[in-house]
Amino acid sequence: MKCLLEVENIEKWHGLLKTLDGISLCLGEGEILTLLGPSGGGKTTLLRILAGLEAPDRGRVCLDGRDLAPVEPHRRGVGLVFQDAALFPHLNVEANVAFGLRMAGMKKRERQHRVFEMLELVGLSGLEKRRVDGLSGGERQRVALARSLAPSPKLLLLDEPLGALDRNLRERLARDLRTILKKQQLTAVFVTHDQEEAFSLGDRIAVLLDGRLERMDTPEALSAYPGSPAVARFLGEPNVFTLKDLPAAFRGLFGDSSEETAVLIRPEGIVLRPLIPVDGEAGPFPVLASGEKDAAFLSAHVKERRFFGAFFRVELDFGGGFVLTARLPVSMVPPDEGARVGVALKEGMFFALNDVQKDR
Repeated sequence: MKCLLEVENIEKWHGLLKTLDGISLCLGEGEILTLLGPSGGGKTTLLRILAGLEAPDRGRVCLDGRDLAPVEPHRRGVGLVFQDAALFPHLNVEANVAFGLRMAGMKKRERQHRVFEMLELVGLSGLEKRRVDGLSGGERQRVALARSLAPSPKLLLLDEPLGALDRNLRERLARDLRTILKKQQLTAVFVTHDQEEAFSLGDRIAVLLDGRLERMDTPEALSAYPGSPAVARFLGEPNVFTLKDLPAAFRGLFGDSSEETAVLIRPEGIVLRPLIPVDGEAGPFPVLASGEKDAAFLSAHVKERRFFGAFFRVELDFGGGFVLTARLPVSMVPPDEGARVGVALKEGMFFALNDVQKDR
């Protein structure tokens, strides 16, 4: 894959705080990358460096083979969309979208044609003469997107553009945004702390934690294997342990791994089974189905059960301070709190975690 955007070993300090630590990545033409991480993780700082609004303390940024260090922000061929849209309140929709084209010296007729084309693309045809302060939040963000797309940038940068919108509108605009970017075959970097946005929008996801690029991969690959314990925890996985923290009966499920090995047990891979006594054994044992591991015949008490609309979350207490979180579909109503249950694990839903080579 040819790199349209290449970031090489970027470092940035703010006083004594290192906000970016050796960031390197490659983005192909027409690819959408979502930068995912918590607040303060370095996402916006990296975006500002790509846009030329900040200079790195080390490393370089190349766009289409050109080192951007000496290039002024407005000459980089980079579009930028902010969370607050940053529209000109004294200009109408048409004038806002046309602003960059007018600054570039485009003739009026060409400019009008391009503006109408962009407004049709973002679903705002007919609103050319509307004042922007009379638009909804979603409409203002569409105007901001149209304004950034109008000059045909090589690279589009979006800094949490949907963050201020309500959830239903945000989900709808996220779908529309991906459709628009793919239709224009635009290369884009989208900053967000919202995991659903990152997974639905990006061709690849880069996870930034404490200024470091911890993992970069496709949404499917990242979900299937987070890589490191830090990424797994950030993605919301509740059952991340070191092998030595597991009850002895669980450890055999992970082979001959070291006691310091980090392991993940998927909450949706935990199955609760009724307990039955078995003659001649110390029973009781869980009743197993095909494709389930018996978790060394362990049983647990239901410590807590909560309903979240789309699933049940169940805390399972195995004693000795060890608790697992299970996630059950609504069709499988869990036992009451205090009940004793058998535990089975689905094949492929528990595995060791290691720091992996980042896909760049």
